[in-house]
Amino acid sequence: MEWLQSVKELFYPRLCLSCGEWLIKEEEGLCLICTMQLPKSKFKLNDTNPIAEVLWGRVPLKYASSFLLLNRSNMTHNILHSIKYKGNKDLAEYMGKLYARDIIGEGHFLVDGIIPVPLHPIKKRQRGYNQAEEFGIGLGYIFEKPCYGDGLKRVRYTETQTKKNREDRWENVSDIFELSPMVEVKGKHILLVDDVITTGATLESCARVILSQGPASLGVLTLAFAKG
Repeated sequence: MEWLQSVKELFYPRLCLSCGEWLIKEEEGLCLICTMQLPKSKFKLNDTNPIAEVLWGRVPLKYASSFLLLNRSNMTHNILHSIKYKGNKDLAEYMGKLYARDIIGEGHFLVDGIIPVPLHPIKKRQRGYNQAEEFGIGLGYIFEKPCYGDGLKRVRYTETQTKKNREDRWENVSDIFELSPMVEVKGKHILLVDDVITTGATLESCARVILSQGPASLGVLTLAFAKG
């Protein structure tokens, strides 16, 4: 049946989700070159990595970490641009799967359910999907745990965080999230996920809502960490 597969790939080619080049038989999602060039953070799931330090003293977390390092000139920037502005949601899910395979062996890593940082419904309709949710779906696929896409709701629209300082970012997202009554977090190990962490203001706001409902623990994972 290899010839049928060849015909299928002629019309539906298997392309690298990052660079768009054809994938060879042994490759999945990303080509070998792109995979090798991923600027992984290599942060461990402990309280001494830079992600945990960003959130120190702000919310009590079991762990916090990020998959990739982000700057304006590296591959992570191109990946995020493709996910957020070119409709490449499959890449977000695949990044979740890659990261999950990297950390699934961490001994103290616990998760019963995954909750993504939500987009406002207006922005989600414009984009067609929530990139944090797609990342969470990828993580959940490997962990074999549910990702609750509507677990948190953004109750009012806010301006972009991109050019705001730390104080303005917190004021911009304070008290704008609420937990869906359909999601039970009490006594469970919950994982909160987002695409990028900078000051941590959005994640802190979401974390406070989840923690108010008494989970057994709360962890944070993001696709990328924008240092500075």
